[in-house]
Amino acid sequence: MIDYVARAREASRRWREEHGLPPRVPLLSSRSFLSSSQERENAAETGTESLCEATIKTTETTNAGGKGRYAFPWPDQIEGLGRRHTEALTPCANCGVGTWCFYGPSPLCLQCSNLGR
Repeated sequence: MIDYVARAREASRRWREEHGLPPRVPLLSSRSFLSSSQERENAAETGTESLCEATIKTTETTNAGGKGRYAFPWPDQIEGLGRRHTEALTPCANCGVGTWCFYGPSPLCLQCSNLGR
């Protein structure tokens, strides 16, 4: 069986070498799991990490609040209107600019949603 991925990697390596470019740093795939402490140390040294670990870091930042909110700078909710959700493109209820963002039944653009802060 022909290993097309290995052939493509080899061709890419040769091309980069011929054009004076540095070799690519191997990245871990989304199926990679850093099971041993040695693998985790190597990933920390090279700056690579598994997709799972990157997702955990993003989730921790998101749950921290402030600028780590999921859709910063959009507020997660507006008191008296409700939580943010998306619907079809609609004019803002306040200024008329098109928006997909709704708070309760009210479509609000970014500028108008941040007026209450």
